[in-house]
Amino acid sequence: MWLGRALPAFHRVRDPRLRADIARRARGGGSIPATTRTQLARCAADTGRLRLHEDSPVESIEPHSMFSTALPHAIRRFRQQEPNVVITLRELTSLEQLHELGERTLDVGVLRKVDVSAPKGISIIEWYRTPLVVAIPKDHPRAASGSLALADLKSEAFIMYPRRAGTGIYWQVMDLCTTAGFRPRVVREVLESSTIIGLVAAGVGIAIVPADMNCIQFSGVVYRRITDAGAYTALHLAQREGDRNEHLRSLYRVLKLYAGRRLARQSPK
Repeated sequence: MWLGRALPAFHRVRDPRLRADIARRARGGGSIPATTRTQLARCAADTGRLRLHEDSPVESIEPHSMFSTALPHAIRRFRQQEPNVVITLRELTSLEQLHELGERTLDVGVLRKVDVSAPKGISIIEWYRTPLVVAIPKDHPRAASGSLALADLKSEAFIMYPRRAGTGIYWQVMDLCTTAGFRPRVVREVLESSTIIGLVAAGVGIAIVPADMNCIQFSGVVYRRITDAGAYTALHLAQREGDRNEHLRSLYRVLKLYAGRRLARQSPK
């Protein structure tokens, strides 16, 4: 009966000899030694669950989204450090994440941009800042430049993330273009990041995307730095204030470490 109640912890025992001894005693109806019970209790105590949500312009988590930069490396490192903690990943809009944090059905959110005040008891801090770059056809006359000002693109057709995507990038690009003296001519609004880059490759237009997107390599597409002030996008971490979950604090430390490393070596291709 005791082993049955401790079954989840038993499955997390790594020592094969200890596992075999516990199983043998259980089959024979023998008692579990006190030292073994202590080890099982530790396995149970070390087990937790973190629910991490990402706000992204794609319908599902894919390796070419923002998810392919600092976040996956940080999660991999965290799983190595805390192998008994389960991380559940799911995509939600910024508002949905804030709501679920308040409902305690989510532990940490990753938000591209927040246009509303944080609910009472929820803290939001900037985590990761990445430049915006231009995805442009390789044979475009402007592609020969290593960097571009937005004013150089005023006659171009723009492929944009939808305004409803919840990333904030649509309105940020609109604001940047307005500051540069023009309103972009938007020919397509597309939710999927790889589709945006594919349309650029097809010559439909150019796109302003986070520099993380330069991991999507389509033949005939290059990425160029934007020189305009404020041409970056920031990701934020959201959590409940005063949350004492030690696994969550450990995850935050790893996230901050990998965000810094990624930013230090980030540059458009």
